[in-house]
Amino acid sequence: MTIKLYSQIIGLPIIWRSNHQKLARVFHLVLDPNTGTLIAVLTTHGVIAPVDLLPFQGTYLEVSHKDVFIEEQDLARLNKIEKKKWIIIGKKVQDTTGNYLGRVANYTLDMDNLILKKIFVTKKIWRIYPIKKQFFDREDIIKITKSEIIVKNKNTLHKNPLEDYFKIKYAPPQPGRAMSLQAYPATNKPENLDN
Repeated sequence: MTIKLYSQIIGLPIIWRSNHQKLARVFHLVLDPNTGTLIAVLTTHGVIAPVDLLPFQGTYLEVSHKDVFIEEQDLARLNKIEKKKWIIIGKKVQDTTGNYLGRVANYTLDMDNLILKKIFVTKKIWRIYPIKKQFFDREDIIKITKSEIIVKNKNTLHKNPLEDYFKIKYAPPQPGRAMSLQAYPATNKPENLDN
């Protein structure tokens, strides 16, 4: 499975397979807000439907013929979705309790199945300084609206199993011993480190 960041796909050339001619560049991806599947690739020369894309090559997108470009109004699936819904980057993210979590800074796409995998959310102070970064899998997304993305409450999300099991704590120095980091299971955390 090939996973690519949105930021890595934007700007990639569209190559015509038969003569390796560069036809255009990718400037935006349109995702279905209900399923997370890719429904259109917006390029510098028009729109390409995902059915016209050949398997991903790593550094470019490939098409089988040069007449793949269609007008935006000719792609029926694109016209059924309001433009504000398919713009993911910069969209506000909040959980089911209404807590503001930040804005989408990037997302990953499974290039084999052309489907959204994760969104990367950054919370900033004064829209400049990032103070918190987190990610959410496609399964954690409840709804994408015109103005925001609603995700599951953080308490219900899965975490890294190693983080759940081990907590790295600073062990206070004991007489005659050097300072050290100790790892111990979160459930059996010793109450007194002086022994």
